[in-house]
Amino acid sequence: MKKNRTKENPHIGSSFEGWLDQEGIRQEVEERSGRRALAIQLARAMAKRGISQLELARRMKTSRAVVQRVLDGENPGLTFKTAQKATAALGLQLIVRVEENTAKSSRRERELVAL
Repeated sequence: MKKNRTKENPHIGSSFEGWLDQEGIRQEVEERSGRRALAIQLARAMAKRGISQLELARRMKTSRAVVQRVLDGENPGLTFKTAQKATAALGLQLIVRVEENTAKSSRRERELVAL
């Protein structure tokens, strides 16, 4: 016999973005996911091309420590200029898109995409 539930779940029908907004962490989470997505894409491109961190640093005219910070994905100090240098050194193009901030837009559409 099923029990009659008198309390409704307040989270049914809510979105992940809504929860992030409610917790006040949406901007931080989106920034981190963008950095991590970039780091993953750069690492994959390096592996595909057989390029080491040292070689990427040489191509970027920087130190290996800088490349390690870029590939870390957690470094909040990553600049657009450094991200652009890393993608260019791999023969890629960094594309940043600006969109309306709506709860219906997908997370993938808001990520930084390195093509």
